[in-house]
Amino acid sequence: MSAALYQPFFCEENITKLCERTEFAGHEMWAVFITNAARTCVCQQQRASSENEPTLWDYHVVALSTAFPGQETSATSGEEVAKPPHGHTEVWAPFVIPAAPSGDWLCWDFDTRLPFPCLASDYISKTFEGLERFHRSTWPRFRVVERRRLSELFSSDRMHMQVEGAWLQPPPPWRPILNGPPTLSRFLDVDDEFGGPWLSLDELFAFIGGR
Repeated sequence: MSAALYQPFFCEENITKLCERTEFAGHEMWAVFITNAARTCVCQQQRASSENEPTLWDYHVVALSTAFPGQETSATSGEEVAKPPHGHTEVWAPFVIPAAPSGDWLCWDFDTRLPFPCLASDYISKTFEGLERFHRSTWPRFRVVERRRLSELFSSDRMHMQVEGAWLQPPPPWRPILNGPPTLSRFLDVDDEFGGPWLSLDELFAFIGGR
């Protein structure tokens, strides 16, 4: 079993750190920014809400990777949190990469009740199930960013998580990811093509099915 750095409410940094891991060398991996124009995006199966209740995120970030055929056959639950290695203060999320046929995709969401990771098709179906029950303004859009491009472009000074100098949520213990001026707001701007085009839910399914 491995473990990945995790800080609640800093999904964009969790995913950026995950995309840097050496286990994914030789595999496709993409960050997926999830939001919409209203910044009120409905997601199911999130630990931030009670079971069977939707979560309304202003934005969320997950990752997609190609599968690892022949590896472990079971994944950890999204409810689990690992103890940090000796001498570390960070929170770590454990994971086992499930076996899957070559060509399948995995989805990595640190905040889901689903397995971490799980098959991308299952994740998308269950996380965005029943959207027709909600107002269209809450339907998600998806910006898919290849991990090397994410590494080049992503930068955050974490100021979006402060109000008058006070943290809205505790920040990660690692240093901010800075590559010049902050770019998180551009990644989330539905009128900006920065990082790549926006996809609908059907287009996201087509993305993982057509690669």
